[in-house]
Amino acid sequence: MSSSTLSESEQKHLLDKLHVFKVQGRDKRGCTLLLIIVKHFSGKTNKKIVIARLVSSGILKKYLEENIYSKLGEKPFSVVYVHTDVQRSENFPGFSLLRSIYDAIPMNVKNNLKSVYFLHPDLQAMLFLATFGRLFFNGG
Repeated sequence: MSSSTLSESEQKHLLDKLHVFKVQGRDKRGCTLLLIIVKHFSGKTNKKIVIARLVSSGILKKYLEENIYSKLGEKPFSVVYVHTDVQRSENFPGFSLLRSIYDAIPMNVKNNLKSVYFLHPDLQAMLFLATFGRLFFNGG
């Protein structure tokens, strides 16, 4: 099954059903939190639903514009990127996915992004982000 086999409404319903993106809560500074739950974005097992294969990038962008950015409004917000339920063989998260989401954020919304919190159970990923994170998310 691929994104071409699912209709636009089925792809959007899948994103809703899996709660891949949620605007919920506030950080210590009072910024709204955008949660990105990544466990369904990648994987090699048949037990997992792999969003990357089932939802086209165009539908994902449209979904974010219609359902997420409007909830963020013109207020400061932070992103919490949660990468859970990974196997040893796929333990390095999809940085290209995260970067593509970041690049797709319209400038008027991106200007309100104050922090990115990264939760991942792997030391390798934490060291990578600590070393290269600022370059990665500043367009460098």
